[in-house]
Amino acid sequence: MLPIGGVKEKVLGAVRAGISTIVLPKENAADLDDLPDDVRSSLDVHLVEDLDEVLTLALRGARFEAGHLVFDGEAPVRAEPAREAQLSFRQMDEAPGRFPPGVCFVRFR
Repeated sequence: MLPIGGVKEKVLGAVRAGISTIVLPKENAADLDDLPDDVRSSLDVHLVEDLDEVLTLALRGARFEAGHLVFDGEAPVRAEPAREAQLSFRQMDEAPGRFPPGVCFVRFR
C-alpha cells in the first residue's frame, strides 16, 4: 500500500460529506496530525499495510486468503445487483435514503 497525497483535504471533504470511517495507508499516519483535534476525535481511522486489510474492512464478514475472497457464512446478496451496478454517480446523488449515510463510492478505472 503506497502513501497518498492530500490527506488533510480528502479527509476534511469526507467529513463534510458525513463520512466518519477512513481507511488510509499506514505510511500516511503522520498526515493525521495536520487535522484539527475535533475532526480527528470524530473519526474512526484504519491504517492499513496491504489490500487484504482494506477488503476485510470494506467487505464486512470477508477476508482475503491465498488470493481468494472468503466470506464467513453466506456471501451477502443485494436484491437488485444488476440494477445497482448500472447506477451512475448522479443517480446515486439524486436518490436520497437509498444508500446508507456515510457510504462513499469510489470509481476505479
